[in-house]
Amino acid sequence: MINILNNNYVQAIRVYSKKELWEKVSNEEYSYFLDSTIGKIQSYINEVSFACREIEQNSLLQMIKLFAMLFLYTIMLIKLNIMLGIIYLVIFVCSHKLLV
Repeated sequence: MINILNNNYVQAIRVYSKKELWEKVSNEEYSYFLDSTIGKIQSYINEVSFACREIEQNSLLQMIKLFAMLFLYTIMLIKLNIMLGIIYLVIFVCSHKLLV
């Protein structure tokens, strides 16, 4: 399920980034196209799309895993001991806030 949500999000990012790049390229002056080859322009669009996909795919999946781990471990610890669950929650949030 996480992969389906992640894939849908990544595809939406790719579509948006290509749309933005295409608008920028289509609004360029005629001289821009005289100085640049179509292959370079297409390559540029593909590279930006790939970079967006890589960033979003990796960061979103890591965020989902962190939230799932936080939620599940906190619930399990609260069932054992409420104070232990709260301490874990505070330490987890503080340690990840410092890393980011």
